[in-house]
Amino acid sequence: MPRRLHFLCFLASLLISLGAQAAAPATPSLTGIWYGEGQPDDPNVVYLDYFAPDGTFISEFRKYENCKVVGDSVQSGTWTSEGKVQHMVTTQIDGMPAHFEHSYTIELLNDREVHARLQQNGFLFVEQRIDRFEFPNCFRGV
Repeated sequence: MPRRLHFLCFLASLLISLGAQAAAPATPSLTGIWYGEGQPDDPNVVYLDYFAPDGTFISEFRKYENCKVVGDSVQSGTWTSEGKVQHMVTTQIDGMPAHFEHSYTIELLNDREVHARLQQNGFLFVEQRIDRFEFPNCFRGV
């Protein structure tokens, strides 16, 4: 086979390979902003989680009554993910030093939704990916 034909075959196979890699779906990631409702001790709490690519997180929790915020708290710390387990270490609550750790089993993760079960008590957190770190106007009218 002439050298030019070898080169063209090589180039064609390379382009096909690169095209297949580009078409492969990206692995969903926890990185981003998530909105959820409910906590193990209070179903009327809503929250936002921001999982940054550098392994830090910020979570804001709110409780509403009659569409007014009656409770608000911000937590921050670090997070890691290995396989189907997410581990979070909270180091601040409302700007004050803190330290507690939680591990979650990821039962579902796609581009729009994550289901994470708290290993300590089995509570299932269901969160939706959102574009901005912003709460809805009112939580279910409560």
